[in-house]
Amino acid sequence: MIAERATPPGLDLPQFLFVLEQTQGHVAHSRNLERLLESDSRFEAGVVHVRQSTEALSRHVPLLRNWSWQASRSARTTLKRRLKRGKLDGLLIHTQVAALLAKDIMRVVPTVISMDATPKNYDEMGAY
Repeated sequence: MIAERATPPGLDLPQFLFVLEQTQGHVAHSRNLERLLESDSRFEAGVVHVRQSTEALSRHVPLLRNWSWQASRSARTTLKRRLKRGKLDGLLIHTQVAALLAKDIMRVVPTVISMDATPKNYDEMGAY
């Protein structure tokens, strides 16, 4: 899903896309970001929600049942489709799971990957 505000004619605003994972606590994080984006008129912001697939095939094929595969494939497909419509000035992908298959896109579009970690996870894995 891409939701974008209409830019007034003659006003060339920077184009940003926010790819937001929609599982567990990420939904609340996404809503908070979207509220902020709605109130900021300095740029044009598109939002893509990355949700778990309900397709029958993805429930039965082992590789496709993997959330990392589903999320990154969905994000990549949507990003490629959006880039056919025109240039992006920046991209935010939340989370690292959704960014796995977007390496070539990140080489072309300045990108921030919003990482997800709990304090316990950070304490255990932070050094690595």
